[in-house]
Amino acid sequence: MADDFDRELEEAARQAQARKSIPAPKAAPDSQQASAGEKTEAPAGRAQRSEPSQPARAMSARKPGLFGRMAQSVSDSLAHLRMPRFEWATLGYILLGLLIFILLAQNWAPVRINIFGLYIDVPKAVAFVVNIGIGMLVLWLVQRWLSARRHQQARQGGRPA
Repeated sequence: MADDFDRELEEAARQAQARKSIPAPKAAPDSQQASAGEKTEAPAGRAQRSEPSQPARAMSARKPGLFGRMAQSVSDSLAHLRMPRFEWATLGYILLGLLIFILLAQNWAPVRINIFGLYIDVPKAVAFVVNIGIGMLVLWLVQRWLSARRHQQARQGGRPA
């Protein structure tokens, strides 16, 4: 079952073959032969053409489908992005994250934790992450308390509390 594009290609191939089978046009007659009454014009309906250097290319008239439009949209969006500058601090953070990941992966053995008489078996890595999270939470709360205290002192005219 041939679609429109296949038919266009076949038609272009037939036209190219037909052009090749037409004999080459004769050289222009001299003025002496023209006066003798020979015809010098091309047959009616056919203009003399020079042979193209490349065969005609058939193009489909189909519009791009859903995926073609999506791919074009994504490539247009990505064309406007710029690569970030390289910074040594970023490389340091990446290496630190990789080191922490390796440390957590190697310490996956279970450990028993006693919380007020309740025993829990958890991997060491989870215990590390929970301890770090608790420490961050405590420091954040202390920082907010100190910030609120400084703000309150500033409102009261800078008097110490």
